Amino acid sequence: MDRPTRDDAPLAGVKVVEFCSVAAGPFCSMLLADMGADVIKVEPHEGDALRQWPPLTEGYSENFASSNRNKRSIVLDERPDLVYCSISAFGQTGPRATEGGFNLTIQAASGLMSVTGEPGGAPVKCGVPVADFASGLYGALSIATLLARARTGGPGGHLDIPMFGCTLGIAALQVSEFFGTGRSRASSVQRIRAMHLTARSRRRTAISQSPLATRSCGWPSARW
Repeated sequence: MDRPTRDDAPLAGVKVVEFCSVAAGPFCSMLLADMGADVIKVEPHEGDALRQWPPLTEGYSENFASSNRNKRSIVLDERPDLVYCSISAFGQTGPRATEGGFNLTIQAASGLMSVTGEPGGAPVKCGVPVADFASGLYGALSIATLLARARTGGPGGHLDIPMFGCTLGIAALQVSEFFGTGRSRASSVQRIRAMHLTARSRRRTAISQSPLATRSCGWPSARW
C-alpha cells in the first residue's frame, strides 16, 4: 500500500514499528498513520492472520484493509527515543499476563456485557468490537503522548496497553458505582431515569427526559 505524503501532518517524520495482528494493535497504528506517521508493519512469514478473513476480493481480505491502510515494511535501526507499544488481553505483568483474550472474552471479563441487554435477560455483547477499538484508541493516545516527550529530548519507552483495563476505562461510571456501593448494576437497571426506547411500526425512537440531558441538550431524541 502506498502511503500518502503529508509533510504538514501532526506525526510527520515519526516512524512506528508494528508487531501486531488482527484488530486492536493494527487499528491503533493505522490511526497513527492517518496522523502522518510512517508505520512499518512487521508480519510473520504467513502474514497477519487477518489477511485470511473473508470477504476476499481477488485474494485480498477486505477486513485486513480496514485496519492496515498507509503502512509499509522496512528495516529499522533501534534508537533511544524509540516508542514501543504492546497491546494484550491483560497486560505484560500481573497474575493474568500469560492469558490470551479477544474482544468477546474481554467484554465478558470486564463486566461490560453484564450491564448491556434487556431487563431480566442474559448479558449481551456490544455489536461493535469495542474492546478492540478502545484499546487501539488508548494505545494511539499513549503513543502520541510519549512521542511528544521524545521530541523534546526525552527517552522513548515501552507502553503496556491491556485490553481489559481499557475496557474498564470506558465503563468508568459503572466501575465507580460498583466500588462506591459494592453492588453491581444489572442490565435491567437504568442509570439515568427517563431514558428509554420506544418502537412504533418499523421506526424506533430514543428519548431522554432526564434533567441532566435537558439542561445540556433541550429534549434530546433520535429516530432510526
